[in-house]
Amino acid sequence: MKNVFLYLIIILLGVFSCSDNDEPVKNTSKLVVKLEQVSTNDGSVDVSKYDYNSENKLLKIRNGNNNIVINEVIYDDKGNLTRLIQKQDQGEISDNYEYLNSKLVKETRKGNNTVIEVIEYKYDNNSLVLKREQDVFNGGTATIREYSYEYDGNTVRRTDTSTGSYAIIKYDGKNFPFSGEESLKKVFPFSNLGNELEVKVYVNNILDHTKTNTITYDSDEYPVKIIIEEVTSSGQTWGETKNYTYNK
Repeated sequence: MKNVFLYLIIILLGVFSCSDNDEPVKNTSKLVVKLEQVSTNDGSVDVSKYDYNSENKLLKIRNGNNNIVINEVIYDDKGNLTRLIQKQDQGEISDNYEYLNSKLVKETRKGNNTVIEVIEYKYDNNSLVLKREQDVFNGGTATIREYSYEYDGNTVRRTDTSTGSYAIIKYDGKNFPFSGEESLKKVFPFSNLGNELEVKVYVNNILDHTKTNTITYDSDEYPVKIIIEEVTSSGQTWGETKNYTYNK
């Protein structure tokens, strides 16, 4: 069913404006400026809007009411995205990104400077082969999960190394929505494979649930609409439609 996370992977897949200096944004890159997510189940709508600076770097993210969701975006001297900051009434949440050889190797989420979750990535050449997730709740014992990855063209097998359950994920090989902004593209390790077309999850070698994405593309092979349908083995369903708007 639908996972609810606050990570960039969710917020980013969420009106284009000028920077705080009112500088015109260069139209050299194709950039997502708006994402509308419509729930199939209840019709609820979530909207994310993206502000860029004059160098086509993400500046802020706003919701449908133009309230700021991501207050500050920080880059290093190589142009890598290193930190996203959310300022809330109860404090500050930050997502921190580390790189090695131009590849994302670590994400750390902090709440008021306390580590909440750490995700580490390991690669073989250009392919992600292992992801290690560590959750820490209220200072308690960490929960650790590891996933290994095997490739057959644009099809990926993701295996939970502790349980043996696995998923078969098929990608389309076309442009990922954030392919036009290299620093954003880097924080999605599978963006080079394009967009998910189908995910089948198996538990004890039995199909547990299936997610199918029906994608409509523009003339540049960027997705403009993705209709998502998930069905469990017991017949429960969930779905949503994602509508992407670009600057050109």
